[in-house]
Amino acid sequence: MSNYRQRASRVAAASALIVLSALFAPALAGAQEDPYGTTETTAPPAVEGIVCQFDLEAAAAGTVVTATVSGRFAESGDVNITFNGEVVASEPVQGGATEQEVTLRFSVPNLPPGTYDVSATGPGFTEPCGRGTFTITGGTGVNQGGSGGGSLARTGAELAPWVLAGLALLGVGAYLVRQSRRRQHLA
Repeated sequence: MSNYRQRASRVAAASALIVLSALFAPALAGAQEDPYGTTETTAPPAVEGIVCQFDLEAAAAGTVVTATVSGRFAESGDVNITFNGEVVASEPVQGGATEQEVTLRFSVPNLPPGTYDVSATGPGFTEPCGRGTFTITGGTGVNQGGSGGGSLARTGAELAPWVLAGLALLGVGAYLVRQSRRRQHLA
């Protein structure tokens, strides 16, 4: 039993050491002195805490989508919304220590239904943020003049043969049940 207790106490001590080293390692690394003296970098500071939100994740072409980008921007410039590689909206922001919120509105481009890349980029962004993909649904969000491409509403007429076939099968089933019961009653 003492062997078990020794092993358990060793495992507990090793676990505590690992947890403590994980907690204090970043603080100790930051306290090290720079061996090269003070150096300046030309890269902008990382943009942390930037939040991008889109009010829709799928819509028809022509529908207006609102995107909100908020956070502290490292430098002044434009926040851009790109849809399938094309800039569809842009708003200027001021760099600095204050929290900002930018609202951008754009119309979903007139593209065939499918999934497309959409993101927000801005000054000092190390990578785009946002939804990642956006689905264009069939039809259009605005009247585009009947240029083809399925601008008519779906009426459900393509389901009519299936509904009629289902009703016919129900009728045949009801007839067969009635005949079976009639035979049992006569016997």
